[in-house]
Amino acid sequence: MQLRPKDQGFFEKHIQKRGATDQLPSLDSLTDSKARIVENAKLIRDRLIAMGEEARDELLRFLLQSCYLVVVEVPSDTAARRIFTVLNARGLDLSATDILKADLLERAGVEKESYLSQRWEEVETALGRDRFSALFTQIRMIHERDKPRSALESGFAMHVPVFRDNPSEFIDSVLEPYADALMLAMDEHELRKRFGAKCADLVRSLERLDNRDWLPPLLLCLRQCNGGVKINVPELVFKLERLAYFLFVTRADVNSRMSRYVDVIDDLDPPTDPKARYTHRGRSTGLEIEQAEASMLFDALDGNVYLVSKVVKPLLLRLEQASTDGTANYDYPVISVEHVCPQTMAPGSQWAQWFSDVDDHTAWVHTLANLVLLNSRKNSAAQNYDFDKKKTKYFTSGDTCAFTLTNEVRSYPRWTLEELEARRVELLQRFAKAWRLESNLEKWWRE
Repeated sequence: MQLRPKDQGFFEKHIQKRGATDQLPSLDSLTDSKARIVENAKLIRDRLIAMGEEARDELLRFLLQSCYLVVVEVPSDTAARRIFTVLNARGLDLSATDILKADLLERAGVEKESYLSQRWEEVETALGRDRFSALFTQIRMIHERDKPRSALESGFAMHVPVFRDNPSEFIDSVLEPYADALMLAMDEHELRKRFGAKCADLVRSLERLDNRDWLPPLLLCLRQCNGGVKINVPELVFKLERLAYFLFVTRADVNSRMSRYVDVIDDLDPPTDPKARYTHRGRSTGLEIEQAEASMLFDALDGNVYLVSKVVKPLLLRLEQASTDGTANYDYPVISVEHVCPQTMAPGSQWAQWFSDVDDHTAWVHTLANLVLLNSRKNSAAQNYDFDKKKTKYFTSGDTCAFTLTNEVRSYPRWTLEELEARRVELLQRFAKAWRLESNLEKWWRE
């Protein structure tokens, strides 16, 4: 049995050599196919050991007497790839990129097949299988500039013509350059080195969102930059992050997000027929935020953000960045969101005295002003502590808390409606400053 050249040596050493599976290598340093090979071998060994000798003998008799090896012989490479696709579709589904690879190599011809296959696999290995598959979705978006309406394996060649017409050119000018752009986007050190710490932090901020629809414009930008196009990457990343959070916080649906990011892609790489882009839809402002949109953003920021579970933690972490000049990054294994004034107030407690009006408590308890971050799991017993005890026993690890927002709250002597109103203004101003929307905030206040 032979695997692809990249895996064959590993397979012979750790699987095919007699006694090799007695000492399988650790999974810690293995990725993708090699890790799967070891996982499968370990699973089979563990099952065989658990069966016992008698059951193993019975299995061996079954394999020798009742199982057949079928050899499928075909007349050409084209037929081989067709059989490969059909047979694999009957069991565990091939990934879309497996099918696309077979399609590309068939178009390339026998003389180029080995060389292009090697380059394809080098990119796949560098990115990892999941990111590699996702990259094709991003590339299709950049070329198609619309919400996908067909499966990736059937629609990719239609919307990325170079894949269909010139396989070598596709590897040269599309796959490898966009893979380089994705690797750059993933490399925080290189982002900081080339574009500055703030730019790198904003890319990390984008990664906290619950969608990656912002990635195609970023990849197009980085690819253009790598290709020598003069483009202000930090400025574009700043505006892209601001736009992405506007769409995220206001819970824009996938169609609205796609449409907006397509406009951004059009600005970066204008279509050959710009009129065709806007026949059925209006043109947005691309990366810019208009007053009406800024008002929608501030309305959402001023609401009960805690109740929007996907939004609250990324939003507070973004506010944390804004509170530390955008340079703070936190990578704790656990980050939780805590209410300062608790959701449920015990009768006769300090909280019940400070928020004697139930409507005031309801209006403020889930807003940004009343929320902090902790680098620990929630402690239900501590949530109803009085304010002083909560600050010293729950909001700290030692003498300080890891988060600037939480330490700021610890500096307050009281936590009443007056403090919440002041903090509301302060936090909205921080968002406005971080996203250069100060004048928009002023208009929103007046309205």
